[in-house]
Amino acid sequence: MAVYTGGDLAWSTLTEHTAKLTPEGWEVSWLPGRSFDRDSAIIAMLLVEIYVRDPPPWDEEWLTAAKLEKEINVSRRADWRG
Repeated sequence: MAVYTGGDLAWSTLTEHTAKLTPEGWEVSWLPGRSFDRDSAIIAMLLVEIYVRDPPPWDEEWLTAAKLEKEINVSRRADWRG
């Protein structure tokens, strides 16, 4: 996984999705209409990397994803359109 941050932008080497700072907070491209703090935006970017890679169901990354989803109140089933 490789999420990078620089100033008012966060991006990934695995997906075109980004997070950018707006006057309302951090906007994450795969979660339109929602605003996050910086840490939550980075978590959202880590999640999208897991979703894009789509590891096998038994992979421990899904346990990590479940914990991260709870932290920022998102759900792959409800929010991911990939």
